[in-house]
Amino acid sequence: MKKITRQIVFVLLLATLLVTARASAAIQANNSTAGVEIGTKINPQTIVFDKGDSDAYGIVESMRMDTLLIGGQFFTLTSTTTFKDLLKSGDFVKVHYSLNPDGSYTIVEIELWNATQVSIGSSN
Repeated sequence: MKKITRQIVFVLLLATLLVTARASAAIQANNSTAGVEIGTKINPQTIVFDKGDSDAYGIVESMRMDTLLIGGQFFTLTSTTTFKDLLKSGDFVKVHYSLNPDGSYTIVEIELWNATQVSIGSSN
């Protein structure tokens, strides 16, 4: 019985490591400037950056007074941030951001977006 339990635990641990490694690789790939084809499925822990246009696309995971968590990345809100739409957790959004000297991001403008419209480098 103990041997079977250890084998099950080992298999579960191995599966967890595999899933974590794949998720990490997907996030790193999506944080690059590589294109994303129209219709690409975006999961809640993924954010897609179009660094050429200072835009990012992702799902709002949580909202605070001065911070939004979008696809695992924190963005700062300021009094000058423009909201084109009312937002809630779970919404897919397009963020126009500015990169701060410390490497953090501040939202300049944010709006609801259709995930099937994501095409990095286009005029969306």
